Amino acid sequence: MNIDSKSLIKIVFVITTLFVVAFLINFIFFLLLPKQTVEYYEQKSYRYPYRNYDLLSLFSKHDIKKVKSKKQNTSYSLLSQIKLNAVYAKAQGLGWVVIQEKGNQKTHVLALEDTFKGYKLKNVYKEYALFEKNKKRYKVIMKNEKLKYNSLKKEIPHTKKKR
Repeated sequence: MNIDSKSLIKIVFVITTLFVVAFLINFIFFLLLPKQTVEYYEQKSYRYPYRNYDLLSLFSKHDIKKVKSKKQNTSYSLLSQIKLNAVYAKAQGLGWVVIQEKGNQKTHVLALEDTFKGYKLKNVYKEYALFEKNKKRYKVIMKNEKLKYNSLKKEIPHTKKKR
């Protein structure tokens, strides 16, 4: 053998032994280390934050001002704010309705005993629906609007049949 081939064999032998040793160390770590991932569990603290209270203020007299709160009228006017689009009446007072709020294009489907803005649907009839709020009944009537377009009808010529 040549001197160059002996040095080449030594280099290859050293590299392969390094790979084998590294593989064995990795294999040992693989067997010993846990297979699950690490999860963080937050420990709950039951300590209350420190607050510096002025105990002398408990015994002193303070003027308490009464604040008048303004009540805002948040009542929903049912009759002026909704439009009855469709009524599906099954039997006497049974069925459901489709209503639309006038401010937006959203429609709502309500069955009997459903509530809408505090109003409960009590009865459904062919042309109107009855809502109830605070033991008062409100009648919402469906308006018959004319179509804004003309419907086209195809005329079929009548032919006489010969006998």
